[in-house]
Amino acid sequence: MLSVLAAMCCTAAADEQVYVVNFGTNTVGKYASDGTPINAAFLSDLAEPYGLAAFGGNLLVSRLENNSISTFDSGTGAMVDPALVSGLDHPQSLAVAGPDLFVANFSGNTISEYHAATGAAVNPTLIAGLSGPRGITISGGDLFVTNLTGGTVGVYDAATGATVNAALVSGLNHPYGIAISGNDLFVTNFSGNTVGEYDATTGATINASLISGLSGPAGIALLDGDLLVVNSTSGTIGRYNATTGATVNAALISGLQNPQNIIVVSPPSPAPFVPQKPTLAVRGKKKVETTKSVYVIKGTASANAGYVQVKVGSAKFKRAKGISAWSFKAHLASGVNHITVQAINGAGSSAAAKLTITRE
Repeated sequence: MLSVLAAMCCTAAADEQVYVVNFGTNTVGKYASDGTPINAAFLSDLAEPYGLAAFGGNLLVSRLENNSISTFDSGTGAMVDPALVSGLDHPQSLAVAGPDLFVANFSGNTISEYHAATGAAVNPTLIAGLSGPRGITISGGDLFVTNLTGGTVGVYDAATGATVNAALVSGLNHPYGIAISGNDLFVTNFSGNTVGEYDATTGATINASLISGLSGPAGIALLDGDLLVVNSTSGTIGRYNATTGATVNAALISGLQNPQNIIVVSPPSPAPFVPQKPTLAVRGKKKVETTKSVYVIKGTASANAGYVQVKVGSAKFKRAKGISAWSFKAHLASGVNHITVQAINGAGSSAAAKLTITRE
């Protein structure tokens, strides 16, 4: 079975997750970066899934049976939109850049562009006249496309679709997956059972058989300086050093059924902690008249306040006694005394109240 690619080129951390399309079981599996299964059938009953991409906390999956792209929550697997994009023509690999989704239409020999969030068409024929487009990836402002039939890798302007070099790399043996790291371009040769490495700018060969002895290599992705390669025939994901091609683990993931595509996704960063501002209240009136030289001010503050402090006139702030139910003995000068009360938390966020006490 022919394969596809939607490789995402990124540097992985230990908590990154790997998603793999199992065409033979109509599923997408979810794995830890060390290959440990999280859920081998994270998505199921997909009707011929092929391409994968990630966007905004969702997984985008191309489906051959109904020529569509569906979206799922990448954390729970829940369906978000069964047909984000429809009416495609044998959709294969997917790639996302900013708000844009790019789709390789194998039978239509085109690359289409859509809004990744809404599925609205931007340009259904951004690039036309291809030769069995399979793999697609983005670097800078360029789209790199593997042409299965033509045995080439072409590069195109991602904004306009204009051809940069229709045969940046040629003479390949059924090229499928593609990934870029810096200026290094990695391509899987399905029939040659190899991964080749090329200069992403000039197309010059760096090592046409960087990795050899594979088993129907299909999708490819980058993980912490290594290459993850889908072996569709043997049903495995192998891990290899991206610089030397040396085997790290030839069966990082095994027991798959006709796996096709792979992506590595970083879990979303947690929202930055914003400490809640404390609350403060002063009991009684805000304007008080008294004959006393010492006046006890009382009030309350929220539990997240670290302390309460009080300033009388131009004197320095002094700590009040207590927090949730605080009190402070204010020594008053004759005449008008302007009082400032503050509740402050550990992050320095504060709430303030003012009152005036006139000593007669």
